[in-house]
Amino acid sequence: MSALDAALRQIETDLRTIGSAIALIGGLAVSVRAEPRTTRDDRGVVVGLLFASSGIEEEIVAAADRLEVMPATWIPVATTAHLLALKVLAGRRQDQADAVALLEEMDSSELARCREALALIEERGFARGKDLGAELRSLLAEPRDLEQIRPIVGHGGEVVLVWAPTNPLVARMISQNLPLEELWESLADEPGVRLVDARPGRGFSSFQTVDGLHLRGRDAAQFTRGLAAALARQESPTRR
Repeated sequence: MSALDAALRQIETDLRTIGSAIALIGGLAVSVRAEPRTTRDDRGVVVGLLFASSGIEEEIVAAADRLEVMPATWIPVATTAHLLALKVLAGRRQDQADAVALLEEMDSSELARCREALALIEERGFARGKDLGAELRSLLAEPRDLEQIRPIVGHGGEVVLVWAPTNPLVARMISQNLPLEELWESLADEPGVRLVDARPGRGFSSFQTVDGLHLRGRDAAQFTRGLAAALARQESPTRR
């Protein structure tokens, strides 16, 4: 048994002896829930215990899953949603890298639970002066998207993001793999960007794509007119 194995088991045993439940957080928990960020080298084991650091410790412990963190070593591990909330709260460079790794493992329901956790942190006064919702949105805006948007805006242009119409089955498949609403809202916070929701029931109900990306050719002209009308109803952010 390695020193890290022994330390984790002893800590849980000691805390449970005094009636305290635990949940693993931090880098090791991230490596269990997502891609390992480093090799789990246990030389010089240092364990930190956090009490009342985020204000949601009770929720974190209650929701934790007992997982195999080392061969034959099972420890309660914080959920992906709670880990992401803690990483957003911490906000250091490594925390941001861990947050990106966690986001790749999350679906829209887990992201919603993360937002709920961030709201609780703020409500209980543990946000450390940060707008945690804005911090999460900035993580969701992928660098490659911003790299495409900012040069256009920098030359005086505007970027219009269109949420394309699609059938319900494709919409569910997309939302399970990529939280588009969160991503697009984060990009819409960028200067010079507007968002047009062209999903059914929002003024574009006569349109539907087969794959979530492409209109039928015969619908292109009518869709373009509808899009132009929607843009005309919006106030341009450059005129605010």
